[in-house]
Amino acid sequence: MIKAVINTKKYFQAPEDYFWRWAENGEVIEWCNGSTICYRDDLLFILKELSAKGLPSLGSLLIILLACKEEVNTEHRFFFIRALQQFNDNDLQGQFDDAEKFVQIINSLPVELKTGKKRIHLIHEIFGETGFVFSNGQLNYAIDELSSGGLDNLIIEKGEKATKEQFKADLKPLSNALKNFPTFDRLVIKLKTGLKEIPSPAEIPIPDALPIGLFDQLSQDPITAGIARLARRLIAALNIPMHSQGSGDQSYGGITDITNRGNYDKLLLSELAQDSDLLMARLVNNEALYFRREEPPENPKRQRTILIDTTLKMWGIPRVFAISAALALANSTKHGELIEAYALGGESYNEINLDKKEGIIGALEILDLSLHCGKALLNIVNDMSATVNNEYYFITDVNIFSSPAFHASLAQIKESLGFILTVSRDGQIAFYECINGKTKLLSTAKLDLEELLFATGIITPRKIKSQPGINVAFLSTNPHPLLFPRSRIKEKESKVFYKEGKGLVAVNQAQRVLYIPKTDIGCYELLNYIEKGTYHFGWSKSDELYIAVCNLQRNFFKIYTVNIETNTSAGINLSDQVQFVYDLVFEENKFYIRTSYSSFLYDCTVREITEQRNFNGYPDIFEPFQSNNRNKMGLPEASYFLRTNYSTMYTIRDMYVGNNGKIVIGNYHLSLVWNNHNIRITENLSKETGSHYSIVTATNIHLLNNKSIKFTIRKWIDGSEAIIDSRGLLHLKSSNLSIPEITIVLVTGTHTACWASDGTTCGTPYFLDSRGVNVISSEDFYQKYIQPFINRILQY
Repeated sequence: MIKAVINTKKYFQAPEDYFWRWAENGEVIEWCNGSTICYRDDLLFILKELSAKGLPSLGSLLIILLACKEEVNTEHRFFFIRALQQFNDNDLQGQFDDAEKFVQIINSLPVELKTGKKRIHLIHEIFGETGFVFSNGQLNYAIDELSSGGLDNLIIEKGEKATKEQFKADLKPLSNALKNFPTFDRLVIKLKTGLKEIPSPAEIPIPDALPIGLFDQLSQDPITAGIARLARRLIAALNIPMHSQGSGDQSYGGITDITNRGNYDKLLLSELAQDSDLLMARLVNNEALYFRREEPPENPKRQRTILIDTTLKMWGIPRVFAISAALALANSTKHGELIEAYALGGESYNEINLDKKEGIIGALEILDLSLHCGKALLNIVNDMSATVNNEYYFITDVNIFSSPAFHASLAQIKESLGFILTVSRDGQIAFYECINGKTKLLSTAKLDLEELLFATGIITPRKIKSQPGINVAFLSTNPHPLLFPRSRIKEKESKVFYKEGKGLVAVNQAQRVLYIPKTDIGCYELLNYIEKGTYHFGWSKSDELYIAVCNLQRNFFKIYTVNIETNTSAGINLSDQVQFVYDLVFEENKFYIRTSYSSFLYDCTVREITEQRNFNGYPDIFEPFQSNNRNKMGLPEASYFLRTNYSTMYTIRDMYVGNNGKIVIGNYHLSLVWNNHNIRITENLSKETGSHYSIVTATNIHLLNNKSIKFTIRKWIDGSEAIIDSRGLLHLKSSNLSIPEITIVLVTGTHTACWASDGTTCGTPYFLDSRGVNVISSEDFYQKYIQPFINRILQY
């Protein structure tokens, strides 16, 4: 016991005139210049977390804690410099230089890597497996004594003078750590990934580009795009009967053998006559006898032969209709049937290829002057070997059945045909099945050939929806040069905070944090996303706003610091340290936090928890009349901040350039009004139409980390784009790269504001950030930026 007391005293007692000392009756450890290194409770928390492997030198540990907390300046270095001069030791000087470099590396770490429990991880990485000097056998006693205060009289009193060996012992772990982590990046990588360095990327061979499908090839060519559209529609319209393929689970055929392996339902009847014990014994010993049935023969693949009439009645629209139908039949196989296709003339027939674009174009060029294809149909059926696995699909014009000469040929081979498909010039299609020479109507359909074959534009290949590489200049500006509309804000006390002289802060329904400093301007977006939960707000005397987010269901607690002037923010996740928050009060740049087990003090200026007490700590702060009214919305005047005289557009149904040369946005158009002094989105009362329409190329795109903020992309034929931002903005990107990008506030009922990516703005001051922006007249902005954007579209 005496030895344990001596070791505990030796570990926790500060040497005389050393760089650290106890203060305030042992509640605080401070630097020799009076600055606080840590609190006793904080030190106990760290020691308990480290106790699994042992404790490092207390001097080394305190230097690390100081480096995590604040910048190590000249005053902190003075003591060491004086000691080095006293001892005059070159080895000690080298260790001090290395330790000082490593302290600077620690000091430069991001806040989230050197606060809370992350400090424990940092200390473990610095000391490794061999840097601990206090063995596990002495730990519990030492920590318990420090926690109880039983040895305070011995620990707090000054110890003996520090020796050169003690200096070396405290500096050596930091000097060694510099060898393992010589740079800031090496230490950050180790803390975040557990690796000393990022492994080099594996050499992954780039696979060959997948071949474009036949329908996609046809869709990209204006000549064949209509055939692809019509064939896709026909695949859905044609209902081809399915034939039984392969054998089912039942065994067919007779008995071929008797075996001692099989399923119980194949047991011989004589086996079932045995008593239960004997039958069980025969089954266990594989002596029971089973039937083995014949296996059905393997089913060969079926063949589908498509016969296309190319005679006189099929010229024009029916010929294109027939090729599209043949393409649909060839691409609607369900059992991997073999496909052959032939073009039928008056007496001869030619094989065609429906697997390639060139073959389809070649089939469109085949024309025959004969009145019907009866003889060619008769010849091809007779020339081909008749098998039960070959099905004939005959495609012809609906009017050919009125020809007696054709009927004479059809009657001879009608029993060999499987299906007949008739087409007409008005888009009517009929599908028949032939059964023993008799036809049965399976389905009919009427298609709009004008729309399918001659629609303007080219159908692009269908792609999987993903976030494209979209760059919007406005998103990269900070602070944003345009203010946002006041949108989707509800007057809930838990989400709206008002302070006289500062303005109003609100968390809207899309989880965005908006700031309205005055009633006559729009919103600043402080955070485009904040986690769901309950919110507590606080203002500093300067321009810093503090927001605490608490979510009991997810056991989540985080505090944000937002600088209003620079529109920058930083968040600290305290979920590991503070759990089950019961009450929270902001007072004098500090959050007083009460949980179900303890109370904490979070200092917003240093961004860390500086004190912890029992549950009833800070009784004056958590009085009911104080805490229950601390997060109220504020004065009744705050409701005026949420009133608007305009409407915000979140989505756009249609967008084009009208015949009047203006951009039409849904039921509105973008115009210069009031003698060209203002830009406004006005109602399209004249129902202006146009020919330069944009099409939607992507929807529900997420360019920010908030899933509630969605972007829709519309594109004109020249390549110009309109990107609709669900926050109430419209971004325009011209295909002419010399024209700057344009962002417009999407509001109706009032004048709007615009911004160009060269830094120029115009419009109502309500939506303009007055900090250092280049404002020109609305007329000049329209003529310099918006009109060239429109002119570029009109060139195509």
